Amino acid sequence: MIYVLIGAVILLLLLMTVFGRGGITEKKKMPRLLMWKLIYTDMAAEHKREDITYGSILYSEKYDLKGKPDMIYRHRITGDLLPVEIKSGQTDWPHEGDMLQVGAYMLIVEDIYHKRPKKAVISYKNTQFVVRNTHLLRKNVIDTAERMRRMLETDEEEAEPSFAKCRHCVCNGTVCDEAECLGENL
Repeated sequence: MIYVLIGAVILLLLLMTVFGRGGITEKKKMPRLLMWKLIYTDMAAEHKREDITYGSILYSEKYDLKGKPDMIYRHRITGDLLPVEIKSGQTDWPHEGDMLQVGAYMLIVEDIYHKRPKKAVISYKNTQFVVRNTHLLRKNVIDTAERMRRMLETDEEEAEPSFAKCRHCVCNGTVCDEAECLGENL
């Protein structure tokens, strides 16, 4: 009995190590993209190339989402797609809104290019995160988009304030009254 329990704990630790926290891996330097070709960018370019799409809004009919990732790369051999989002701030862990943003980009890219990205990159000034395209992230993006559509139709939304959600929110201390109920620690 004790060996089964020890084995289960070791297996759990191994799975946590392999899959990380929710499919997110921190990288101190930007991952090397030697085998990746830039196919889309929202960044300004002095000399535009014909083989790159520049700055157009990408729209997914399937998910009814639109957005402009900073960059999309295609792997030269496997054809895998990699959305990259560059943030101007610093952080120790990706913000929930940034996770939803790259999750939405992965859904949009999948619908437009007909290939599901396995991961995306969020690059902050001090660190980078590789975000796996997990079922949980996809579900969270779809559910959040649906809640936002419903809110726009009805002008109603029930807030679910919490320290973890509100402390990095851009609405905290500005347009949102809900953060006040969490105390001044935000």
